[in-house]
Amino acid sequence: MKILVTGANGFLGSHVSRALAQRGHKVRGMILPGTPPGEAARWREATVEADLRDGAALARALVGVEAVAHLAACVADSGPTHPLYEINVLGTKRLLAAAARAGVGRLALVSSLTVHGFHAFHDAGEGTGYDWQVNGYARSKILAEGLCREAQARGLLETTILRPAFIPYGEHDRLGLPGMLAALESGFFPLIGGADPLVSTVYADTFGLGLGLALERPEAAGEDFVIGDDEEGQEPWTFTDFLRALAEAAGLQAPRFIPIPAAAARGLSALVEDWWYRLGAKGLAPLSRYRAKVATHDLHFSTEKARRVLGFEPEVAREEAIRRSVDLLRK
Repeated sequence: MKILVTGANGFLGSHVSRALAQRGHKVRGMILPGTPPGEAARWREATVEADLRDGAALARALVGVEAVAHLAACVADSGPTHPLYEINVLGTKRLLAAAARAGVGRLALVSSLTVHGFHAFHDAGEGTGYDWQVNGYARSKILAEGLCREAQARGLLETTILRPAFIPYGEHDRLGLPGMLAALESGFFPLIGGADPLVSTVYADTFGLGLGLALERPEAAGEDFVIGDDEEGQEPWTFTDFLRALAEAAGLQAPRFIPIPAAAARGLSALVEDWWYRLGAKGLAPLSRYRAKVATHDLHFSTEKARRVLGFEPEVAREEAIRRSVDLLRK
């Protein structure tokens, strides 16, 4: 298939582009005008510049395309919500309409597990209800998912929704892993409330595999899937399990975990987040209510449906995936 990958120069977008090309598809990468081509440019047959706010540019990007992997998004756990609505909701609406007019057969939306909120999840599934109170980002993804379901119901095109596990990682990760490794190198790591919650992780290449299957398999139409590292019968990791695996892969000693009182962490995160934006600071606040909640709740979702419907199974064990990710980062 000829597949348009939106957000192709992002972290997950780069891995998805490579995974789709390796599966024999012709990849057209869509990137925001003026941004660099990204790590996976050599895997793409072509690269086009287009903004989700520009309907004419989307129409040009979609010419001859058979399927769309939609990863482009505005991501923020705090701050103003207008950009989130403009890009994640209205942008998805424009893309769906343009794809339907272009005769695209299927669109896979990359959403987020934050749509379910934080409620001590253990082996939770795709049928878990929405939580509209999390933050503006989660609400924008809930609305985008609704637009995809509406397009499917109206017969405009087939849609599939994929939610990557809460902690994505992999080669060329410039956000999550570098920060965790820097903290681990100090020998100490803070745990809010002393909690050691269950977590869902996903190697970026594993997510690319899942997205490829979701575009290829007829059974995926109209469905939603969680894509994560867990193999069948494998016990979920706790957050400290994941951190210890990171430390071992980096040749570091296991860290000493320092409990931080939960009430103090929640109060400090609320104070920092509120004053950050009151003072007109740019970018994400260094602490937020969202991140304090993430650190104190079990957030494990099952990949059982993806295995059953798509035939999904990670090709790289999670320990090996972490080793590969850390090796490249350290180089």
